[in-house]
Amino acid sequence: MSKEITLEELETYKGDDNKYLHNAFAHLGIGTTVYDPNKAKENPFLFSKEITSSPVTNQRRSGRCWMFAGLNSLRPKVNKALNRDDFEFSEAYLQFFDKLEKANFFLVNMLERLDVSLEDREVTFLLDRAIDDGGHFVEFINLVKKYGVVPHEVMPDNDINSSTNEINEILSDILVEDLIAMKKAKEEGKDPSSLLEDFRKEIYRILTLFFGEPVKEFDYTYIDKDKKVITLKGLTPSSFYEEYVKEDLSQYVCLTVADMEGYEKYQKYGAKLVNNMVGGEDVIFFNVKEEEYLASLLKSLDNDEPVWFAADVGASSDRGKGLLLSSLYPIHEVLGHRPLNKKERLSYRRSFLTHAMLFLGYHKDEEEIKRFKVENSWGDDIGKKGYFVMDKGWFDDYSYEIFVKREYVDEEILKKYDASSIKEVSPYGIMWLAFK
Repeated sequence: MSKEITLEELETYKGDDNKYLHNAFAHLGIGTTVYDPNKAKENPFLFSKEITSSPVTNQRRSGRCWMFAGLNSLRPKVNKALNRDDFEFSEAYLQFFDKLEKANFFLVNMLERLDVSLEDREVTFLLDRAIDDGGHFVEFINLVKKYGVVPHEVMPDNDINSSTNEINEILSDILVEDLIAMKKAKEEGKDPSSLLEDFRKEIYRILTLFFGEPVKEFDYTYIDKDKKVITLKGLTPSSFYEEYVKEDLSQYVCLTVADMEGYEKYQKYGAKLVNNMVGGEDVIFFNVKEEEYLASLLKSLDNDEPVWFAADVGASSDRGKGLLLSSLYPIHEVLGHRPLNKKERLSYRRSFLTHAMLFLGYHKDEEEIKRFKVENSWGDDIGKKGYFVMDKGWFDDYSYEIFVKREYVDEEILKKYDASSIKEVSPYGIMWLAFK
């Protein structure tokens, strides 16, 4: 059989003569044509279990979902401590140090590869994500442990924080300039590592021009739910966290349902070039069964603990209406093909962990989980004032990773988690993409 399409073979092909379907696709587009409005009717924004939260936040045109979701998961504790219902952390404060740490992470790792070809895959990986906005929950933990947190009013977002393409381009160019300088120093027989401190100082200086200098000490005045004006004096980012958040982030574990070829259950996986901080905790995931994943999530929510999760947010979703519903666009049925299953989508790079959000509740009907309440960080003009509804089918198909406290994980699973060593894998797999 010929491996190329021949004109003779082409004569045997037959098109689809459904002119009405063709006209619908041509004039309305694929999504609008196959959209199933009944899915939304079946999944109202009603939940049997909900965690009270502050108003939704807005990451705007930046890739900071992982950071927003991390900070938002801690807000209920601060609201309770401060007698508030509208607290927001400063995302800009952590963003400043994330950029600084990522710059250093890039320089240190490139220092070890000065003689390696620029076309080497690890080198291109580092170059491509040198100062990228995205990240993982462990990278959020790294930042909070080292730098603490501050209220939003102390260091609010500005136009640069909220739309980061321009600053990322500028910082990437500067890091390449630094890399070239290190290469030149080595060629001249000098110690290129001696340049690192000056490079870090320069990145810090530039970040202060764009973001402002992070506070070291501050007073904080706010109005509580009883309309009282409260002023907290002499705070630092670390003392604010220790006194008003009091969350032991070392107690969180990552559970995944990453059913990919070559990946085993009850095994920790890590990738050495995936991090934002030299000396930071390892970014890892631990594969469990779907029912174990769900059980830990529900235990967390039942104890009023929001749950950070990562998923393929663009799949089978309606951003404007805030819908994450399975088979919302059943194009496969229309075309007469089967949809790929979860393992196939992950193994063959047809689904990705693209975005981080929070689980805030669920709806149970006759002991069966029907849907979940999701807090996003895209502002309050989408979904229902920024909240999304996710049905159980979508949860099964496109929710891949959660971070939960150890106390909400089954004891036998924890034993397997603690006993597992970290198996290092390639950083190019889909589990290591930085969520945005």
